This record gives sequence, C-alpha cells and structure tokens, in this order.
Amino acid sequence: MVGCLFVTFEGAGGTSAETSQLVVDRTRVVSVKATNSHASVPKIFTLYDGTSISDKALHKFYVPALTSLDWDFHGAICNNGLFLNVVASSSIVAKDLTISVQII
Repeated sequence: MVGCLFVTFEGAGGTSAETSQLVVDRTRVVSVKATNSHASVPKIFTLYDGTSISDKALHKFYVPALTSLDWDFHGAICNNGLFLNVVASSSIVAKDLTISVQII
C-alpha cells in the first residue's frame, strides 16, 4: 500500500483519548505531519506499531497551539499495523487537530 492517511479531529473533543486504527497490516511510515489550529491548547499524540496503546510506541508527538510540524521517518517499519492515540493537556482532547501519515 502506498498513500497518505488523513485523520482530522475538527469538531471532536471530550475528556478521554481519541483513537484510530490507521493500518492493520505491516507498513512503512515515511513521514507524519500535524496541524494544531486550537488557539491555546497543545496536543499530544502517539503512533503505535500494533492495534492498541499497549503495543510498542513508534513515537510520541507534541504539537503546540497554532502550529504545524513535520517529522520524517525514512520508511520506519511497523510490523503489526499502525495505531493512533490522541490526548491533550486539558479537557479538550482532539479538537482542531489534523494529522497526515504518509506510508509505503
């Protein structure tokens, strides 16, 4: 599979983590881009090699308010799928967060 996965949490939000199973098979992560359009709340999200937060963490990301960031993974291999977990530093969890994951 070659492509780009977009996960947008425009109107979401609450007091618990937001999660998403992005890929269920072996994949390679080329890069991750994230945009936090919230005016004051930073966002934290983690990508896991697997199907839940109990699996091996690939990377934990911190995105300050009103910021766009890009991370290059050079084709890092995820053997068991790709799982996303989003938390925030306040009660607003995933609102105004856009994540793009490029895979091969």
